[in-house]
Formats: sequence, C-alpha cells, structure tokens
Amino acid sequence: MRLVIAFFGVTLSLLASTQALASSAIDDAAREFHAAAAAARAFDPTFDDISDQPWANGETRLWNAVEQWTCTWLKEAPGSSVAQFESALAALDKDLGVSGVRLSPKEMLLEINDGEVGNVFIVRTMGAETMIAWRISDAPLDRFPDLNGWRAARGRHPRCSEHDRDHCVPLFGWVGALPDAADGSKRFYIDGQYLAFAGATVGRQISVWRWKSGRAEPLTLRTYSAMIEQSGATRIQGSRLIVPAKTGWKTFFSCGSCEGRQIEQIFELRPTQVRYLGAKVEAPEIAVSA
Repeated sequence: MRLVIAFFGVTLSLLASTQALASSAIDDAAREFHAAAAAARAFDPTFDDISDQPWANGETRLWNAVEQWTCTWLKEAPGSSVAQFESALAALDKDLGVSGVRLSPKEMLLEINDGEVGNVFIVRTMGAETMIAWRISDAPLDRFPDLNGWRAARGRHPRCSEHDRDHCVPLFGWVGALPDAADGSKRFYIDGQYLAFAGATVGRQISVWRWKSGRAEPLTLRTYSAMIEQSGATRIQGSRLIVPAKTGWKTFFSCGSCEGRQIEQIFELRPTQVRYLGAKVEAPEIAVSA
C-alpha cells in the first residue's frame, strides 16, 4: 500500500512539474511578446520610417515573439481549432488580428497582424515538438518581387523608393484554403492589403500558393485596388477563385470612398495549375457607355 501511495505521489509530482514548466514557457513567451510589441508600437509610421532599419528591427522582434508564443501555445494545445487559437491570441493582446486555416491535422496556416502590418506563416506539430515550418518573409522574390512587402527588411529592396511603393509598404490580410492539386499538395491564397496612410481606396495583393513537402511555392500574384468597404469578398465558387476589385471609369469620376467600376477577377483552379481568366465587369450596361 505504501509503495502504491509513493508511486502516485511521484507521478503527481512529475505531472505538476511538467505543468509548471509549460506554464512558465507560455508566461515567458507572453512577456517577450509584450516587450516586443511595446517597442514596435513606439514608432509612429511614415513612409520613411517603414524603410528604416530601426523599424525593421522592431518588426522582426515582434514577429519572432508572435511565432514563439504561437508555437508554445499550440504545443500545449495540439489539435486546437483556428477559432480556439483566435480566442487565445485575443486574450494575449486584443489589438492583434488573425486569419487562419488548418492545412492538415498537424499544420496551421496563419496571418497575424498588428494594425496594418502583418505576417504569414505555417506552424507544424510533429510529436512533442511544434515549430515554424515556413514564413512568407523567406519566400524568394525572383518571380514575384511584390512579395517584398511582407518582409520586415523591405526597405533594402533595390526597387524600394517613393515612386515604387508596392515594394516597400507593409501588408496585412486574410488567408484561405483552396482545393488540393492533382498530386495531393495543399493550395491556399493570401489576400493582402497594403498599409494606407490616407484615403479610402487602397492597394491590395492576391497570391495563390502550393504547399508540398514543407515548401510553399507561389503560383500566381496580382496587385489591384479596392475601396476599404468594397462590396463582396474574396471567395471560392466551384473551381474558381473570385477576387472583387475597383477600377476607374473611362469617362465617369469615382471618388476615393466610392466603389467605382466594380470588377471580379477570376482565377481558374485547375488540378495541375492556377490560371488567371481575366476580369468580369459587375455593371456591363454602364461599362459600355462609360
């Protein structure tokens, strides 16, 4: 009887120690996040600031802290839904925004943003370990240089200048899952919006990706404009990805806070490729005369 009591006593002691270590790791990650967030938010961003090294250093520290907290939390709550993660993140900091989707039972795609500055990454749980499997800041820029906006060091890009803001301005946005490719690889989209210093018409960026064997490959990318409260949302319709956008009329004036000439950009999600089919005008009877 004494041996049984001793055994359970040791077991409970080990369990308590494990829980204490987990709690300590989460608390440590939360403290680092709050310190990093306070430092990053001390900047009042202007166009010049977002190209400077101090801004880049602060943003890098913030995303490192967010990723570390995410891994620590998911390690203690494996298999959690995106909604459960969103609730935990809101408890950590109510100013953080999040969009996410599970790519597999062990992999979660997340976009986390602090205001209009965002980060996209995939977190993976393998056994007892949870790690960052991929982050958008590591994506190559040779095919799609506009992805530079997702990098903290965006100001180092040779094309980053006052006259080429698409390569300099931070993005935030939304992610979504797409139908799998023919070879079984996962596909997803990132619908990003550029940081806007003024105005109601903003720049956006839609990209489609393939995720296979721990590697994310961008398949296509397009930049476009939209009104902040643009009607409709990016959506999947059968085998097509539909992305609403705003363009200008030939003869009519459209104010910045107006939706203007509304179009829908259409991407065909084929089993082996993603193809841009062009744009459909939402009001063709007006488009003919305007």
